[in-house]
Amino acid sequence: MKHFLPSLGICLIASCSLLFIQCKKYQYDEGLESDFLEVEEKNSSVLFHYSSTTSSNSGGTGYTQFTDYLNDFDSTDVLLTFTEGSIGGGENDTISSANSDAFDVTTTSTFHTNFASGTASSKISSHRNKTTLANASYELDITDTKINIKTTTKFFQESTGETFFLTPYVLVDSIVASQTGHPDGASTNHRKVAVDVGRIVNFPVRYLGYEVASGDINAGYQFNKSFVVQRRPEWTDPDQISVALILTKRTPSGAIVFVNANTNH
Repeated sequence: MKHFLPSLGICLIASCSLLFIQCKKYQYDEGLESDFLEVEEKNSSVLFHYSSTTSSNSGGTGYTQFTDYLNDFDSTDVLLTFTEGSIGGGENDTISSANSDAFDVTTTSTFHTNFASGTASSKISSHRNKTTLANASYELDITDTKINIKTTTKFFQESTGETFFLTPYVLVDSIVASQTGHPDGASTNHRKVAVDVGRIVNFPVRYLGYEVASGDINAGYQFNKSFVVQRRPEWTDPDQISVALILTKRTPSGAIVFVNANTNH
C-alpha cells in the first residue's frame, strides 16, 4: 500500500500553486497543454486575389498572374481567391464582399499582399525576415457532412494594449466553373477559392476574424479554438480542402492590420 505523506502533499500543492502563477500566460480552452498543436516560430505572407467569374480581366491577365504567384509562393506562403459568382456552393460571395468592403477593393482582378497593393515578392521577403510576433496552426477532421478545424495560436513576443483576431478561411482548390475571359469557359479550374469561414458553435459568424487575445500578452501565451463548417456536396475531394489561418489586429480607427498567416502545405 502506498502512503501519502502530509508534508509531501503540502509541497505538491505549493508547487502546483507556483506553477499556476508562472503559467498564467497560458489559456487552456480545451484541456491540458499536451492538447496544443505545434506552432512554428516563422512568418508567412498572405496573397489575396480578388476575382469575379463575370470579369474578363479575372479570366485573362488576372488568372495568369495568380497562376504565376501560385508557382512562385504556394509552397511557402498563403494564397487564396475571393471570388464573386456563387461557385463552390459555399459563402464565397459573402466573404468576397466583406473583404472588398474592408480593403476598399472596387475592381477585379486585384492583388493584395499582406493587405496592401504593390510588388508581392518584396512584401513577402520583408515579412519573412521580421521577428515573429505570433503564429497559428491547425488540423482538420473531415467527415461526409462537416469540416472540423482545431487551431492553436501562440505568441512568441510580448504584446501590450492590442487586440488580435483569427480568421479560419476554408479553401477549396480546383473548382470547375464558368469564367468569363478564360479559354476554358465553363470548364475553368478555379484555384484556392475561399468558400467559407470557420464558425464557433453557438457564436455569431465573423467573416473578418474572431477576437482571440487582447491586453497584456506574454511571450509563450497560447490557446486553442475550434471551428466547424458544413461540408457541401460539391466539395468531393478532401485533399482539395484546406484552411488559411489569418492573424490580424486593429488600429484605433478599426483598420485591419496583418500579423501573420499559415496553412498546411
